[in-house]
Amino acid sequence: NSGAQYEFQVQASCTNGGTSAFSASALFTTQSNACTDTYEPNNSKNQAKAITTGVTIQALIGNSTDKDFFSFSNTSGQPNIRVSLTNLPANYNLKLFNPSGSQIAQSTNSGTTNETVKYNTATIGTYKAQVLGVNGAFNSTTCYSLIAEISSTPWRLDGEESAVAIALNSIYPTPSDGHLIAAYTSAVTG
Repeated sequence: NSGAQYEFQVQASCTNGGTSAFSASALFTTQSNACTDTYEPNNSKNQAKAITTGVTIQALIGNSTDKDFFSFSNTSGQPNIRVSLTNLPANYNLKLFNPSGSQIAQSTNSGTTNETVKYNTATIGTYKAQVLGVNGAFNSTTCYSLIAEISSTPWRLDGEESAVAIALNSIYPTPSDGHLIAAYTSAVTG
């Protein structure tokens, strides 16, 4: 559980089939998933919070009427735009607005599937991205992640860029002397 304290003890399993006594108890606390939203108020285009391109930010949709607007700029050397919305705790959509304020792209995947908009352009200026909950969806404690990227090379619009999929098969030995081995399989897609 997020933000919870746990107690643990260690016991060695010997090769001869025996076991050692348990170690003394130790405590640890898991990292809290609670998010502090430092971007509010940003519920309208006029209140859009400036973000730096190429930097992932964390924010949240805190209630059923919350909408988050962020602004960023492209350059003549890097005019092409990609905005990605990931780690979704609820069903959120992503919209992109041009410097004139008109919506030019959107991503409306269902559920907690990542959202991405790509826009290859020669128009330089300040763009705005909007994150909003579908039918009032929100999570007042868990952040989503957003990154706006610009590029000199147009983004591929005919499909996803190549990705590597990795499946973790096992971690061993357990118990461990502090060194673990992770066995995994991977496949290249795209």
